[in-house]
Amino acid sequence: MKYGLDSFDNQRSLKSELYKKAFFILYNTMEIIIVVVVILIFVMSVIISISKSNDRREKMATRQAALGYVFARVIKHWDNLYTFGISEVDRKVVIIFPDVEYVLNYEDILGVDVVVDGNMVASRSLGKLIGASAIGGIVGALGVDQKISKKVSDIHVDIHTRNLSNPIIRLQVLNTETDMFRNSLDSAKEIANLVKIVIDKVEQEEKAKAMSSPIESTTEAERQDVLSIPIESSNLIAEELEKLASLKEKGILTEEEFYVQKKKLLNL
Repeated sequence: MKYGLDSFDNQRSLKSELYKKAFFILYNTMEIIIVVVVILIFVMSVIISISKSNDRREKMATRQAALGYVFARVIKHWDNLYTFGISEVDRKVVIIFPDVEYVLNYEDILGVDVVVDGNMVASRSLGKLIGASAIGGIVGALGVDQKISKKVSDIHVDIHTRNLSNPIIRLQVLNTETDMFRNSLDSAKEIANLVKIVIDKVEQEEKAKAMSSPIESTTEAERQDVLSIPIESSNLIAEELEKLASLKEKGILTEEEFYVQKKKLLNL
């Protein structure tokens, strides 16, 4: 009888061991399956992401070829979200997205902002410059040359235009929390600097045009009349004409009032 009980206990112990081993094998197998599934999901997501990026690149390349502009400078997003180009020959700023493109004349651009995590770190607009050492000093101002301890989740460049349909064109340079902050900020700075150069060029041209002749808006006959006036009197008249033009631009004088006063000055 005792022998029978011992045999029964041994069988039960053996079954228990077998159950434990089976559970252990099953547990390890499940772990392996889970790891394999996670790896497969990651690989598939990478493949899909690369495929989408390549598709965007092809679309933008097609749009760029159709436009036909030759870029003196071009900046492409690392994940093919946009292409930014400057055509100096045509005086165009071209921004190409996969589904739309914007072609801006130099004169269409009003300003540019660089925004990092919701904070505007530099800005340049017609007649206005904001930011540490302006846009050109953005890298030093943010301490990028030093060791970066903070991750940044958003960097974008806003280009302000005269287009009422699209007054602001946004270039999303970085929109995820990664360690690509340094390269993304350099890219944002480069875009902003190029836009700044365009704005500076337009401002210089406008100033040169305005200073080329204080009586530029007069007719040829009026120009000859003014040129015949003695130098001292001519200088005074030129100053008065500038004042009148300024009042007209501010809306204080109407076009008719400006014309009447100008004729009085020129004794016409």
